[in-house]
Amino acid sequence: MPSRANPKNSISRRNVLATGAVAAAASLAPLKAHAQTAVAAYDVVIVGAGLAGLTAARDLKKAGLNSFMVLEARDRVGGRTLNQDLGQGTTVDGGGQWVGPTQHAILELAQELDVETFPTFNEGKLTLLMQRSATTVEGGRTLVADGTFIEKLDELAADISVETPWTSPRAAEYDSMTFREWIAAQALSEEDQLSVDASTYLTFGAPPDAISFLYVLYYIKSAGGYGVLESIEGGAQQDRFVGGSQTLSLKMFEELRDHVQLDTAVKRIINWETASEVCQVITDEEIIQAKQVVLALAPSLCNQIVFDSPLPPKRADLHRTWPVVGTGIKAQMRYSTPFWRDKGLNGQSFTDAGPYVWSVDNSPADGSSGVLLCFVDTDAAPRDPESRKLQITQALAACFGEEAAKPLAYVEKDWSDEPWSKGCVSPLAPGQLSTLGEALRPSLGRLHWSGTETSLLWTGYMDGAVRSGHTAALSALGALTAPPPVPG
Repeated sequence: MPSRANPKNSISRRNVLATGAVAAAASLAPLKAHAQTAVAAYDVVIVGAGLAGLTAARDLKKAGLNSFMVLEARDRVGGRTLNQDLGQGTTVDGGGQWVGPTQHAILELAQELDVETFPTFNEGKLTLLMQRSATTVEGGRTLVADGTFIEKLDELAADISVETPWTSPRAAEYDSMTFREWIAAQALSEEDQLSVDASTYLTFGAPPDAISFLYVLYYIKSAGGYGVLESIEGGAQQDRFVGGSQTLSLKMFEELRDHVQLDTAVKRIINWETASEVCQVITDEEIIQAKQVVLALAPSLCNQIVFDSPLPPKRADLHRTWPVVGTGIKAQMRYSTPFWRDKGLNGQSFTDAGPYVWSVDNSPADGSSGVLLCFVDTDAAPRDPESRKLQITQALAACFGEEAAKPLAYVEKDWSDEPWSKGCVSPLAPGQLSTLGEALRPSLGRLHWSGTETSLLWTGYMDGAVRSGHTAALSALGALTAPPPVPG
């Protein structure tokens, strides 16, 4: 999660196939002092073993293709999902965690993998901690009580094309302003202003004054409405996965183990144009020939790969300018019981001045222990982990009672420590979507773009990642069976 600028406002090695790629690689600039030691060839190489990349790989295997390999820079699978152990058999999500009833792609995947869901606890009042004083209010379907505000956003979003948002009516106007500029004219109450700021920060990964209003409308349309986007019951935060969301990737990895190689960062891709017979995917250790390449990465991560020949200017600019959001921290506390429930509270709280933006009940399905999850406000919270923990638990105590000050266990996940993620979400600033958006999805030569950012539905979410994996697999399979280009 980014800074809130204004709180108010064991992998099997593949069989190595001898090819002529060594000679081709001799002309490359050295990537390390030692030379690459292996040469392999596949029909498809997938870069990235998150939900998108593993879904694409699984689809290739289902289609009968066996000549493919997934390369992952990390020492784990799962991308922006991560299970964390909070002790006493309690697993929590350090990254993406929630799913909603309209997120059919990831729910179908979960059913195939025999991963169950359970509802997010949402009974009782929520707490507002404003000017260090806590008050409780009735919880609603959305965080924002102003129905007119929600209706206006949905009405405007209805005119936005998810395929080509830059061609929508008034697209230029909306992409020239920030979400904050539009909000300023809506006469929201102080409570709703706090809710909008907090929900924007949580959902989009930035405060309203850093996000294009066109991008907000596009995001809402992709989700099916502002209420669906921001709600628990009936919305994007309705359910959680038993055992944590990374379980989906871990189960796919077990199915695909011989096709996944970890600790392998792709440094360079050459001869990606369709005029070339194959392209070469270069790592520090090896040269891999591929007929097609799926890049299941956020656009900002693609910027860490050298493309030779260079990519077209708009696609290159997309990689270069895509927001890098890497300061998100999720902090989670375990207690013997979810004691706040006995007080008629749902575990949700919002603060106007930190050290966190929003807390939520993240207890296991059986309620065998109590867990509070806090999305840390990285502007207001101390940088030192121990001091941060102290301030967070003190704020929770102000909201839920002194029991909250003494958790039995505490765990954090700071996504700035994940260089191969670059944050969890990446909102676009004014001017980006209308000028560079058309370069986001179309394949280029032997390159096929994947990742949640490319999905037409539920962009930015785990469901969008799964959808993008399906799309990329179809694109790569289609390209493999297409007739070769005509010379000249």
